[in-house]
Amino acid sequence: MPQDFKTILLRELNLLFTLKKTERLWHIPVLASLCTGLPLLIGYYTGRIDYGVLACLGGLVILYMPSTNLENRMLTLMLCSFGFIISFAVGISFSFNPYLSAGILGLYALGLNWVTSYFKMHPPGSFFFIMIASMASCMPFDLVNVPTKIGLIAAGTILACILAFFYSLYITQKHPSQVSAIQKRKQDYANLTESAIIGIFITLSLLIGHYFKLDNP
Repeated sequence: MPQDFKTILLRELNLLFTLKKTERLWHIPVLASLCTGLPLLIGYYTGRIDYGVLACLGGLVILYMPSTNLENRMLTLMLCSFGFIISFAVGISFSFNPYLSAGILGLYALGLNWVTSYFKMHPPGSFFFIMIASMASCMPFDLVNVPTKIGLIAAGTILACILAFFYSLYITQKHPSQVSAIQKRKQDYANLTESAIIGIFITLSLLIGHYFKLDNP
C-alpha cells in the first residue's frame, strides 16, 4: 500500500470516528423537535397524517439556523427554506419518469453541492436539500396534487421560521453574535470535482434502485 494512500486513509478514518464538541445550545434539539413534531401532530388530529409528514420535512430547515445575530439567522433560514421548496419541486416534477428523474437529480445535486461549497455553508450543508429532492423524486407522480405537496413543504418551513424568530429574539439577547452565517469563498472556484462525484453517484444509486424495482430507492 503506497505510503501517501495509507496516510490519507488513516486521516479519514480518524476524522470519521472523532467526536467533536458541538457549539449549539441544548435548546436546538428541543426547537427541532417542535418544528418537526407539531406538523405531525396537526396532521394526526386532522386525519391527514400524510400531509403532516410532508410539512414535517419542511420543518427540518431549522437545523440550518446558525448561532449568529437575529438578521443572519432569519436570512439564512429564509434562503434555506426557499432551497427546500425548490428541492422538493425539482424532485417531484420529474418523478413521472424514474430514469429521467435520476439524471435530473444528479445534475441538481452537483449544482447544489457546488453552491453550498462556494458559500462555505456550515453542516449539514447540502445533505437535507438532496435528501428532500431524492424523496420527492420517488413519490407517485400526480400533477393535480403537486402544488398541494409543495405548499405543505412551504408551510413546514414557515412554521420553523416563526418558531426560530421568537426563539432568536430571546436567545440573541443572552448570546449576542455578529458572525456571518454564510460566507463567500475567497477562491474564484469551488470544488467541482467533489460536486461531480456526488452527482454521479446519486444518479447511479437511483438508477440501480429503479432497475431492481426497489421500494423507495
